[in-house]
Amino acid sequence: MAEAAGGGVGASAAAKRAAALALELDAQRAEAAFARLCEIEPGDAVSRLALAQLRADRGELAAARGEAARAFQDAADDGAKALAAFTLGEIAMARGDREEAKTGYAFAMKLQQRVLTAYPDDFDALRHFARARQRTADMLAQEGDAAGARDGHAEALAALEALSQRREARLSLAEDLAIGCARIAALSEQLREPDVALRFANARCGWLQRLAEGEPDAPVWRHDLAEALEDRAGLDLAAERWAEGLQAADGALRLRVKLAAAAPTSAPARRALSRSWSLLAEAASRAGDMKRARAAAEHSRAMIELEGEPAALMEALLREGRLALRDGDLEPGRLAFKRVCETAQAGTAEDLAQRRIWLADAWEGLGDVGIEARRFPAAQDAYARARVFRGNADPHHEARLTLKLGEAALGAHEVQAAQQALSETCALRLAILDGSPGDRKHMRDLAVGLERLGLLAQALGDIEAARDAWMNELALADLMRAQTPDDENATRFCAVVCAHLATLGDVEALRHRDLALMHLDTLVAMGRESDTDRMLRARLVRRR
Repeated sequence: MAEAAGGGVGASAAAKRAAALALELDAQRAEAAFARLCEIEPGDAVSRLALAQLRADRGELAAARGEAARAFQDAADDGAKALAAFTLGEIAMARGDREEAKTGYAFAMKLQQRVLTAYPDDFDALRHFARARQRTADMLAQEGDAAGARDGHAEALAALEALSQRREARLSLAEDLAIGCARIAALSEQLREPDVALRFANARCGWLQRLAEGEPDAPVWRHDLAEALEDRAGLDLAAERWAEGLQAADGALRLRVKLAAAAPTSAPARRALSRSWSLLAEAASRAGDMKRARAAAEHSRAMIELEGEPAALMEALLREGRLALRDGDLEPGRLAFKRVCETAQAGTAEDLAQRRIWLADAWEGLGDVGIEARRFPAAQDAYARARVFRGNADPHHEARLTLKLGEAALGAHEVQAAQQALSETCALRLAILDGSPGDRKHMRDLAVGLERLGLLAQALGDIEAARDAWMNELALADLMRAQTPDDENATRFCAVVCAHLATLGDVEALRHRDLALMHLDTLVAMGRESDTDRMLRARLVRRR
């Protein structure tokens, strides 16, 4: 740096050496070196852009913008001008000036396209064009135009993929490709195109795998790969691809374990590992491996307790309770839900809203334990408490809890309370379905409520009310099956409701029995007949 400050023939080269060395070691010294270089060579746009970036990183956005603007004016060619325009766009975004940012990115793309027209194989021009296109796509996403944003990212990704095919991809190019795939996957999920989202999530994992293998000493790539695998696991689970989701979650966990072992004092690494354990618990439970799911949930909760995070501990205890309940292990489930109640009730007034949610979830869990243990009065009390804590702000929660309250009342032989609760849940679910007609989940929820209402009416000897409830349920089941003829759950729903109607003993009973058997035959042809289906078939055959 002293040689650069002295001037003379070697000053420029000395300043460049000083800037390059300082950039890796000391940002302040690097800034001084680049400033000196700009004094020696005022037309050096690349050095001035580096100076602009350093000042922007330090928060001096006005000074950074001035340097970038001068670099744009002094640039000797379109490539350098494009880089300056892109930098001006970045600084404008940091300043919150979206219109100026759009102008900068658009001008950068226009100039890079001009370079590519003359030099189609220019690696840097194509890469910088793609980056500018990614930025404009991100802005569209922020403005709510998910489809336009995805189209923009697809254009940028196509350019990067073409570049990677024409010459050996650099590691930095793999990072750009991974980012593009991540953006398209997220936008496709937002647009409700899960197959597209999964395809690009897989591609993202592939590029990050290359980076992790290419730079084994850089933990950032293993961290990014773990994050990508966790995202892919979430998509797999949403698509009911249980085995694939479990495999992705397991891969993410293995990476998180290594990262945490390499940085034992890092609290973020430990928290990420805890979250990965909880994801594995979810994936394993969906895949039916309850032993592994419960072990993973226990690991997650133990780590959270060590970190002393009350909110995360509540969620971990609720998870453990639900998994124990699903595994038929009622006492550990009851203890987990009880601990949530005790801890939440002892909280402060500041987190009252969140504590009410935890208490609602815990009391609902205790109600579920009561149902499984056939302690119906205790279940009624727990569900009633859950309704109080949950409130009626969310009709979905209200409908679910009301249904459970009705089932508990049925078990306790409180017929009037059961009828009132089941009628209420059907009314709530009908209103929800009216708000989103054709939604399969809401259709199924309403069908379940109608089924329970029909069973109650039949038990009370009100055959007409039972028939009305089940015929409405059958209409919903037929509609779900018409939407997706290959859906085994819709076919099973049709079989069950037809079997209910066959028990009414009216003139239509035989026809409904035959329809139930026909739907069961369809399940056999699909290779999806379960033990419960075979038991239902046996009961129907005995009625012939």
